[in-house]
Amino acid sequence: MAVGDRTPTELAQSALSATATNYFTNAGSSYRTQILEVCLVNTGSSQRVVTLYKNGLTANNQIANSITLPANTSTIIDLKLVATGVQTFGANQDSGTDVTMTVSGIVEQIA
Repeated sequence: MAVGDRTPTELAQSALSATATNYFTNAGSSYRTQILEVCLVNTGSSQRVVTLYKNGLTANNQIANSITLPANTSTIIDLKLVATGVQTFGANQDSGTDVTMTVSGIVEQIA
């Protein structure tokens, strides 16, 4: 990449767990990342509740909580978040590991 390049990309894809975990970390001060979309898929036979976090994994860093996914369903969440420096994006589900999260966005080299 060169300064000014913008690359649409999949930022993360992972099965969630009950432990809040960072799934994406911006690449540093030379990059700015727009987090634009989160796809959540519950492949299990039980309802799951998902929480999303930006720049930390504590209650005051939640950007969305109580996202309820009935069994065997999916949802797409449109976001407009910007990550700079080494800011992070994380998530967890209430229990189990049957929700898969895919995060998409645009990475821009700024220096």
